[in-house]
Amino acid sequence: MATPLYFNPYWSLGFQHNQGLASVIQCIQSGSSSSSSGMAPVGPSPITPVVEVPTIQRLIECTLAYIQPIYGSELGVTGMLELSIIAGDAVNGYINVKQGGYLNYNPKQQEFIFQLLEGINGIPLDTIPDYITNVEENIASSGMSAAEQAPLLLAGAIGRADYVYWAGESGGGSAATKAASPWKGYLDKLGGETSYIPSYVQAAMEGSLIGSKRSLRSSVLNTSGTIGLDAVAALTSSIITAAGVVIFRWLPRVAEVN
Repeated sequence: MATPLYFNPYWSLGFQHNQGLASVIQCIQSGSSSSSSGMAPVGPSPITPVVEVPTIQRLIECTLAYIQPIYGSELGVTGMLELSIIAGDAVNGYINVKQGGYLNYNPKQQEFIFQLLEGINGIPLDTIPDYITNVEENIASSGMSAAEQAPLLLAGAIGRADYVYWAGESGGGSAATKAASPWKGYLDKLGGETSYIPSYVQAAMEGSLIGSKRSLRSSVLNTSGTIGLDAVAALTSSIITAAGVVIFRWLPRVAEVN
């Protein structure tokens, strides 16, 4: 496709999202967590990687353990606690409410959110990144304010990166790479289907949007005096929802495979 006529300022969050997914699965399989959330690690700490499905609390702990060394000094103890609450909100919001319908963005934003979440269904898998980029270009030229564009562009950056991650883990890598993937056991339970990749990408983008919106209501994050902490909330939520949809096969986003 042609070179985009804009620059997504949140591109680095996409990289951190993918690094977070890699960190989370390692943390889950190790059975230990260094999370600074104040919660005790859940379950045993075996030497060999665990293969059973972890708890949601464990997933949140492992995600916070990834976030803390990067942003913990900026957030502080209270901010990390608030982030753990936002993480739980992301889980509840993703599982329990109709896709995108509860995000409470304005009508123009909702129009683009629908395009991001629903538009990647039914298109060739390898066109997903270009499709998201096209939506981002339209967002950038929409006339919305920078504040209105921010959560949408953040979701787009994370969605494109998430596609690259899961394409490598479950569909786009070599057979040897896929066999060595730490996600293999969970992906196999989904039948190893590359057709589920859009669901993983949707989960990442929707989690990002939940986190962005939730952080705007946070007295802790809004009074910290630091710009961009809504992006940290979005990043955290995107990792949890993307990992959760693979680990737990949350419905109705991904159909159960027996």
